[in-house]
Amino acid sequence: MSSTAEPAEHTARRRPIWTEPGIILLTVLLVMSAVIFTWWPKEPHPGGIALVGWLMFATMPVSIALTGIYVIWMERREKARA
Repeated sequence: MSSTAEPAEHTARRRPIWTEPGIILLTVLLVMSAVIFTWWPKEPHPGGIALVGWLMFATMPVSIALTGIYVIWMERREKARA
């Protein structure tokens, strides 16, 4: 094997980076965080917690669901490569 040979994972056709599951997940999480932290009300709301706290709590299931989608997506891609 020569030193110029590419590893096996690099010989396959390269996909655009924007179709990678990790990049998509990161983008969605950054957008969610930007919406929450851009809209940062300062006065307390129900339960003495600021509205941003409630928004972060409400988006937790979304984050968990996105993580599950990411794991399933990656498993399917690994099976397709094998």
